[in-house]
Amino acid sequence: MTIKPLLVGQFEIRLLDKTNPKELEDVQRMRYQEIVLEYNQENLNEMGTDYSPYDQYCDHIIAIDSKTQEIVGTYRVMQKHHVEPLGGFLTEAEYDITSLKNSPYQILELGRAVVKKEYRGSIVLKLIWKFLFQYVEEYQIRFLFGTASFYGTDPFAYRYGLSLLYHNYLIDNEYCPKAIGESSGSMNMVELEELDSQKAMDEIPSLIKGYLAMGAKVGDGYFVDFPFKSVDVFILLDLFNFNEAYVRRLF
Repeated sequence: MTIKPLLVGQFEIRLLDKTNPKELEDVQRMRYQEIVLEYNQENLNEMGTDYSPYDQYCDHIIAIDSKTQEIVGTYRVMQKHHVEPLGGFLTEAEYDITSLKNSPYQILELGRAVVKKEYRGSIVLKLIWKFLFQYVEEYQIRFLFGTASFYGTDPFAYRYGLSLLYHNYLIDNEYCPKAIGESSGSMNMVELEELDSQKAMDEIPSLIKGYLAMGAKVGDGYFVDFPFKSVDVFILLDLFNFNEAYVRRLF
């Protein structure tokens, strides 16, 4: 299937050309500069690239500034057939998503969302999301999922925010995954009647708030990703049951 590029002003949004190795290298280099150098310097390497074995199998949405021909934004998307050679989705290192994988619907894992710092106040991210919804429609995908992060490795520092997610946004059907492993824990750290809603919302990162506004819900439990210095939560957007009016206003 071919999805037409999205052209808006100076930006072109399209899928990465898998026949062009340089494009993937440019994506990995940009991710390194924007993620590793900024947030995760323990993973510095001589190549200066954020390499992942998943990259060669999945699709990458890229944003190109036509004035400079530079890749300035990217979003990695993975369908079931993309990850078969690798044995599963990245999210499965943190959450048991067996019920989601076994559903009769198409699912899509989102990850490595990066926009260059100087473009973060522009329309680049919105354009990437607009293209993503074209991709979703093309492949008839119902469930979008992945993890989103709180900065740092202390879940208790975000106990109000995590508890609010648990009480108000927990997935309420058979597709709710549970965090696994020794680095996982319960988000239910503050009882509902003791919850300070304003303090809780202040603790929740803006990206997660954006997902919630779209109608996304969260899985059961957090996972501390020590190498990336983050407290992760599972995010699920069900396109059979989401805030379509809000999303349409965005794009």
